[in-house]
Amino acid sequence: MKKQNQDENAIGKVEIVFADHDHNNQVLAVTRLEGEYGTTINYRVSLALQDFIRQGYQLYKDEYSTETGRKFSADNYGQRYFVLLNHQQRKIEFNQLQDPDQPNGPLQGAIYRDKQGNRYQLTKDATLAIVAHFQNHEREDLTWIITAPQVFQRPIVIDQVTHETLKVGDWQGSYRFASQLVKVIPGFHANQKQTPEVNVTADQPDIATVVTYIANGKVVPTDVGGHPLAPGEPFTTDKTDATRTIVQKLPLVPDYHPTTQAPIVPAKPSEDMPVIYAPGLPTQPMGTIHVLYMDQDQNNAELASVSQSISGEYGQTINYSSKQVLQDLSKRGFDLVWDGFTSQAGTTFSQENDGQTYVVTVKHALKTTFDADKVPGKPELLRGASQTIVYQFTDGKRPTTRNVTNQQVTFKRPAYLDRITHELVKIGKWTGEVKFDVIKTPVVPGYHANLRQAGGQTLTADQPTLTTTVTYTPNGRLIPVDQDDRPLPESQPFPYPTDPEDPTQVIKNLAVPAIEGYLPVETTVKINNPTNDTKVHYVPVK
Repeated sequence: MKKQNQDENAIGKVEIVFADHDHNNQVLAVTRLEGEYGTTINYRVSLALQDFIRQGYQLYKDEYSTETGRKFSADNYGQRYFVLLNHQQRKIEFNQLQDPDQPNGPLQGAIYRDKQGNRYQLTKDATLAIVAHFQNHEREDLTWIITAPQVFQRPIVIDQVTHETLKVGDWQGSYRFASQLVKVIPGFHANQKQTPEVNVTADQPDIATVVTYIANGKVVPTDVGGHPLAPGEPFTTDKTDATRTIVQKLPLVPDYHPTTQAPIVPAKPSEDMPVIYAPGLPTQPMGTIHVLYMDQDQNNAELASVSQSISGEYGQTINYSSKQVLQDLSKRGFDLVWDGFTSQAGTTFSQENDGQTYVVTVKHALKTTFDADKVPGKPELLRGASQTIVYQFTDGKRPTTRNVTNQQVTFKRPAYLDRITHELVKIGKWTGEVKFDVIKTPVVPGYHANLRQAGGQTLTADQPTLTTTVTYTPNGRLIPVDQDDRPLPESQPFPYPTDPEDPTQVIKNLAVPAIEGYLPVETTVKINNPTNDTKVHYVPVK
């Protein structure tokens, strides 16, 4: 472009062009600057960049800051300086999901939806199928599914400007299914007490293991000659071990009594077991009941130290209560789930409860704390809030200042600890909110602000901090000129005074200042834009 002749009263012009380098240098914005030759160009690219950064851009190349010379002159008159921007990329992973239409609102679940409507599953479950196969096909196979949710994850990369998905990452993670106690199926015993530990991968997240069940043998009442006295009764499967059978109670045979007392553990759980009966009834029939305490949170493991077997003659009162045991367990950190003894055993020993096992199930109680030092891993349980107002000046002639208001403990969430193992079970949701005061923007002579006030927002744990920027721009000026729009010699521009009641405005109606040797064409002038200069015409005094 042709340079203008150097004239100390000439007005220089430059343009700052912001362009999208990733979209063939598409123009995003143009800033036009004017000023007298020799005056400093009071413009900072860094301030304008903040708006573009919030839109997802980042600086690629800044020609203006490195090439302008920083003053208006004939050398840069009419020049266009490009500030090239490219698109930021963001890696999104599970628990960092964002809705592009609601940048501060996470999506529910594990699906990312981009602005084009495409949906991407970012997590994958693993499943273990435990198949119960009956050896002689007495029943159809049964299947139990154990699901480990969201154990495999993959990231995606998005364009922060267009919100398009640029890349879908590979699945990551591994998972090991712990050994599982095999379920007890009445009338059958299993070939294994528990399933083996198994590893799964993202490529093969689903796996199955087969447990074979065999029909239980029977206890067969016989006389001393080995002749059956009654049909056999199947063994009972042990409630704590699916591979084991037990005879809790022997069958009743009229006019006979067994010569062996229950309980009996058969040596071969799939084979019938003869039991010899003698003629006549026992003089004092005895009954036995078993009280089994089980820990629900440890795969129903038996609490052997408190489990008991109790015996007594038929008709005798059962002088046993689970109350004291449960009180002791409560002190240790257990809670009652189900008391099968109290609700089902009855009050006396009898043929009905002889040999029966009554299960009392307990679980681990939870302890609530907000003290992170008492929690494994020391997770954040308390969170403060802060409001920051930044006051900055576009011409860089005044230092940036900040008004910061802090509240130390505003939001909290509980941690729940297992009272038995002291492990962290879960962390609760954040609670609490705070509304900060509104701060009036100070009036700064010679500048006008973009906001009359700032702050006053309600903050939550999801957004505990908020920064608001108040930008001050130099006020425009009254420029004394002659009838040909040439600046008057030895005259200075007069900056607009800032409105003392409104920091975003200047005084609208100004008296034209007096200049020795000249008369103003008009005595007052109306200011329409607080930033732009206004020419005021004068004529010489004759």
